[in-house]
Amino acid sequence: METMRVLLTGASGLLGKYLIARKPEGATITPTYFQHRLEAGIHLDLSEPESIYYAFNRAEPDVVLHLAGNADVDWCQKNPLKAETINVRGTQILCDAASEYSARVVYVSTNAVFDGEHAPYAEKDKCHPVNHYGEVKYRAEWAVRQYKGWWTIVRPILLYGWPPPWGRQNWASRVYNAVERGQDLRVVNDTVTQPTYAGWAADAIWRLVEGNHGGIYHLGGETVCTLFDFALECAKAWGANGASIVPASSDDFPTIAPRPRDTTYDLAKIRSIIEPIDIETGLAQMLEEHRGQSERMHLHT
Repeated sequence: METMRVLLTGASGLLGKYLIARKPEGATITPTYFQHRLEAGIHLDLSEPESIYYAFNRAEPDVVLHLAGNADVDWCQKNPLKAETINVRGTQILCDAASEYSARVVYVSTNAVFDGEHAPYAEKDKCHPVNHYGEVKYRAEWAVRQYKGWWTIVRPILLYGWPPPWGRQNWASRVYNAVERGQDLRVVNDTVTQPTYAGWAADAIWRLVEGNHGGIYHLGGETVCTLFDFALECAKAWGANGASIVPASSDDFPTIAPRPRDTTYDLAKIRSIIEPIDIETGLAQMLEEHRGQSERMHLHT
């Protein structure tokens, strides 16, 4: 395929890691980071327009994969103006910069744009966030939708996979760590979700880019279950019997920002592009990654 210059914002996170690892042949990626320095990466501060334009001038992208932003739900609730500056205004400026290069923009949004009262949600369904994080992500979506060029919005739900060494833990890696340490883990059994393997999500995004698919797409796994049930499946995959996974109520974990209880998706639209995978398949792929990493480490010892 032709060379495709990609500017990847937020490359130091979980999805960024998998997008880099699974990039298509012919794609060259310029990654950006905010806190965790990346080799050959560019520091990007979404609250500083000069920082955004500097990244674009360095990358001269054909495609922008925009993952960067503050995804701490409670932080956004406590800091609404800062959250708006980073997530909304930063995205608006990014789109302005992209227009100067006629770049295609792919924005990674969230299931938090929905209130959790009317699942399963299709792409055409009305958004109604219940917290400020969902609100700023929804407003950032509108900034992208005003972009005059080619744009795509993807909304992943509950991503899991092996995080970077500095990365935030997700449910699959948290269960793995608990199993390895012989610790109990309390997990809520009253929140319904749709665990999505980050490797599959990366494949789906690249498929959308390569196929020039615009519009909004929901990215979710095939399996709909509670967080507790997902944790049990993770424990089994990691070789435990699940006895250390203890059910709990959401009320046992008070939060600053309210959380929706069921924002699961109708996957008909993305299914026309790539087939979703179930929990067993995603966890099996994680195990293959782990074995491959262990073998590479053994070869270097």
